[in-house]
Amino acid sequence: MKLLRSFPVMAFALVLLSIAGFSAAQRSVEMFLVAGTLAAVSWYVTEGPRGRTLPRWASTMLVLLVTAAGVADFAVHPRDIPGVLGRFSLALTVVKLFDRRTARDHAHLMGLSLLLMLVGCMSSYDLLFGVFVAAYSLLGLYVLLLFQLFAAHERVTERRRRRLPAVAGTRRPPQLAPTIGRHVGLHFRGLAFVIAVVGLVSSTLLFVIFPRSLGRDLGRGARGGVTAAGFADRIDLDVGTRITDSRRVAFEMIVGDGWRGGPLYLRGAVLDDYRDGRWRATVTPAEPLGTDGRSIRWLARGILDPPETVRIELRFRTPTSTLFSPYVPVGVFTSQPRSFRFDPARQTLATDRDDPPVWTYAVIAQPEPPAPLVTALSGGRRRPARPFHTFDRPDEAARVVELAETLLTEVGHPRPVGQPPSPEWGMRAAEIFAAYLQTGGFTYTLDVSGVVRTAQDPVTEFLFNSRRGHCEYFASAHALLCRAVGVDARVVTGYIVPDATPGASSLVLESAAHAWVEVPIDDVRVATFDPTPPDALDSAEDPTGGLTARLTFLVQRLEGVWMNRVVQFDERSQTQLLERLTAGSATRMKTGVEAARRWMAQVNRAFYFGPAGYIWLGLVGLAGLIAVIALVRAIRRYRALRRTLGLRTIEPGEPGRLRQLGFYHDLLVALRRGGCTKPPWQPPLAFIGTLAAGHPETAEAARAAVELYYRGRYAGRGLTRAEVAEGRRLVAAVERGLRSGS
Repeated sequence: MKLLRSFPVMAFALVLLSIAGFSAAQRSVEMFLVAGTLAAVSWYVTEGPRGRTLPRWASTMLVLLVTAAGVADFAVHPRDIPGVLGRFSLALTVVKLFDRRTARDHAHLMGLSLLLMLVGCMSSYDLLFGVFVAAYSLLGLYVLLLFQLFAAHERVTERRRRRLPAVAGTRRPPQLAPTIGRHVGLHFRGLAFVIAVVGLVSSTLLFVIFPRSLGRDLGRGARGGVTAAGFADRIDLDVGTRITDSRRVAFEMIVGDGWRGGPLYLRGAVLDDYRDGRWRATVTPAEPLGTDGRSIRWLARGILDPPETVRIELRFRTPTSTLFSPYVPVGVFTSQPRSFRFDPARQTLATDRDDPPVWTYAVIAQPEPPAPLVTALSGGRRRPARPFHTFDRPDEAARVVELAETLLTEVGHPRPVGQPPSPEWGMRAAEIFAAYLQTGGFTYTLDVSGVVRTAQDPVTEFLFNSRRGHCEYFASAHALLCRAVGVDARVVTGYIVPDATPGASSLVLESAAHAWVEVPIDDVRVATFDPTPPDALDSAEDPTGGLTARLTFLVQRLEGVWMNRVVQFDERSQTQLLERLTAGSATRMKTGVEAARRWMAQVNRAFYFGPAGYIWLGLVGLAGLIAVIALVRAIRRYRALRRTLGLRTIEPGEPGRLRQLGFYHDLLVALRRGGCTKPPWQPPLAFIGTLAAGHPETAEAARAAVELYYRGRYAGRGLTRAEVAEGRRLVAAVERGLRSGS
């Protein structure tokens, strides 16, 4: 049989697929190259022309060595239990591939391949691994069905081999030649397809009915320590010479209708301490707060549901411990009870240190907050008038001060003498410095590898020599220019969405990670300044840049859908799905009823039926329904008659014969209902002979009906009306006899 001969190849493909899937879960190309190459070599060695396999003692020794290596691996990585188990299973699989493969060995290999995929599920949730899981599930089902045939064939062959030597004196039994029907391969694949569809539907229903809180577990284990893709809560201008323009999707964002348009700055970290080319956040007390998973947690004490707010929902591809929000956040919502830390001095949110990162949340912000609201958010604390650090070397600080004062003097906005600058003056100075950085001959680039590193501070090197850099250089230069004239500016890192559309879903790339500056408006509020040239921000929004970039963006969009719709499917997602389905069904039903009512009114007016027209239309609809039911019944009977009479093709005169011989089909139906089903292989008269033992009178009527059927089916002539009526009478007699037990 071709099915039996295909089993070893399909089983090997299943094992190879599991090796590729586990390597994808571990994100290790080297692992796949080594293990995949050894697996391919094993097929050539064991199934090639010479067909060599490892001796049992050699395979046993290798298994012991693999076990010892697994114990050593666990001693080195005691917390990476899935990885240790997966690497041990992978090595054991490679050893088993070189071993002799009986049905039992194939079962071991299939079990090891399943273990590899299960371990991969514990350590990865990427779209690529999801594709491997889907392919493995389909192929594994087919191979499992093949294995049942293969194992049964091997058992029968071995049983015959043991018995034949005593009978015929030979050690090699003749090859089995089982009796099979037509198209067995097609039927087998059809059975596998039906089982796959049933399994897919049932597993999908199970997944939807019983959602998982998978995000929290994965945030704690699989990728612990990840804060947010493309985002950093500090700036090191001396580290790295090139930033990769990643096209991966960082998160999906939905902006509420309260947004008025323009660039949307999502704040993550506020950095106010600069030393030696590094920005850090000073330690400030944070207030603990929590969400209950049902309602919005308002941040300002005594202020609930402030006006003119906008709701922003974010769904991350990678869990984040930083909650990004526009300035200024006033509330937060999560679908699960969570604990957070709110920094009143900076108005930033983060998860509690003991809690895992979050996948999705909603933040309520007020883009133009009044001073009383910000005062309530900060707990009544005002921005302290404190000295801030700029440069370690006095000569560098003096050069920056000179540049800042020169720029202000050139536009008629000199620095006040003998008094601290007012917030209004500081705002105007920040505008001047931002315009200078955007139009003063500075070049935006992610590659600063060509900049010669000197002993100077990176910011002074940027301002006076290279004049090339990315957003971190522009923001740092702007903040230090402001500080040089007494304006307490600070650098903010997060994400920028150049053109957020209210009510629409947007995919934000990792390349949208950005740095900008905040300058105080008064004692509690700040204003946003972005000194980066506007043209440089287009890459954060435009995903197109050639065929490769488009394909990459398409893949990343699919990954975002996978993470948001599958990996992060939880109780809230289930509720939203049910609400959409319920609302959609109600809307469709209401729309259908309204359309039917309008159509009936138009027909009534067109034919001038008057008030009684709706009754006539109802009667016409009822008659149409009855006609449809009758037509369906006629078609079903027509097909049943063709199957019963064995007429695969109908000649021009055959429909009349079908109607004449319909009583024979009714006879078989009556017998089946009476508990006397005719086997498909048994001729009608032979079956009637077996019926006579228990129902003699019924058998006589049935025999007469069958003889009448033979006359009309095989005698080459049709039946008369009297003969058709006689056949129907005999079927009625059979029904009565079966009911009476005679």
